Amino acid sequence: MKKIVLTLVAVLSLTSAFAEDANSTSANNVEAAKYEININSKSLARTLGLDYYTANNVELVNKDFSNDMQKAASLTGQDRARAFKKAINRNLSYMHRLLDEDQYREYVKLLNVTLNNRGLND
Repeated sequence: MKKIVLTLVAVLSLTSAFAEDANSTSANNVEAAKYEININSKSLARTLGLDYYTANNVELVNKDFSNDMQKAASLTGQDRARAFKKAINRNLSYMHRLLDEDQYREYVKLLNVTLNNRGLND
């Protein structure tokens, strides 16, 4: 009888220890998921009225932006905030070079909506 009780206590202790790690990991995953940016380049090109050449360049810039945001997600605290701002500024500067003024304004609106929906804007 003692062996059964001790075995149950040991199993429950191990289970609760694993559950605690899973909860902290899931909280980190939720926070990191906010930084996962997947932009549908075809929809963006259609919305902005991009030609083939510009659409391809915008797709490359968006891939770099997605990578930068994943790097920011892996950091914590002030480092994350700095990497996030750097990724946004880099993306906007590249897009400003590629797009005309009307397209750029529309892109900024779409990016702001995306960031607001993810809870990333200040």
